Amino acid sequence: MTQAIEETIKALTEFEAELEKVKAGANDAKKAMVKNAGDWADAARDEAIAEAQKVAEQKLSAARTEAENEIESIRSASQKSLDDLTRSIANHREQAVQLAMKRLLGEIA
Repeated sequence: MTQAIEETIKALTEFEAELEKVKAGANDAKKAMVKNAGDWADAARDEAIAEAQKVAEQKLSAARTEAENEIESIRSASQKSLDDLTRSIANHREQAVQLAMKRLLGEIA
């Protein structure tokens, strides 16, 4: 009977040792899972930031192009207006000179 008790105690001791190994393995697996989850979260965050930067750069580029086109349109319209004014001044110069001469000569009050 003592041998049966000794064998039972030995078996329980071995079982306890195996249980401790399993617990240690589970603990290591838990640590690895937590680390992997953190790594995945960091990678997802980095990817999201990179995508957001890409979208922002695309929008900024489109806005810059649109602004440059608008600037060119305004510049072109301004140049046309300036050309029209210059042409109008040139076309009415003679008439302005004649009116000024008449005014100076007292022909116009």
